Amino acid sequence: MMAGRMHPLAANLTRMSSAILPASSTTIRHFGKAAKKKRKQKGGGTEGNDRVMNLVLKSLNAPRKKAPEPDEKEAARRSEIVRNYNIGMFNEHNEREHDLACKIALKQHAIKILPRDSYLKEDALKVGDLIPNVFSKRHIPGSEIFLKRKLK
Repeated sequence: MMAGRMHPLAANLTRMSSAILPASSTTIRHFGKAAKKKRKQKGGGTEGNDRVMNLVLKSLNAPRKKAPEPDEKEAARRSEIVRNYNIGMFNEHNEREHDLACKIALKQHAIKILPRDSYLKEDALKVGDLIPNVFSKRHIPGSEIFLKRKLK
C-alpha cells in the first residue's frame, strides 16, 4: 500500500468511530512492516531429511528374516515342553475351580445353618472387599521336569 492511503476497512472504521469518539482518538497505528514470505526449497526439504527418509524406507521395505527351522531333536523338545505346559495348566485350572467350588459350597452350608433374622446372618451376607488372590503361587507347570533333568 502507498503511504498516504488507508485500507478501505480502516477508513470505514475511522468514519464509524468518529461519530462515537472524539476526533483525537481516531488515529490508527501500524506496527512494523509486513513480513516477507519465505521461499520453499525445491526437492521437499533439506538433504539430511532425504537421507534419513531413504534410510527409514529401506529399513521398512527390507525383507524380514525368519528363524531357522529347528532340527528333529529340538522340535521334539519344544513339543514336549508345550505338552507339559498344557497338561499343567489344565491341572492347575481344575484344582483352582475345585477349590473355589468347595469353598462356595461350605459357605452356603454355613449360611443355611445360621439362625434366621440374626445379626450373624446379616454380617455373613455382607459383601466384603477382600478378594482372594488365586494367582499368588503362580509357576510354569512342567518346569520341574526340566529342572530335575538339568540337576542330574
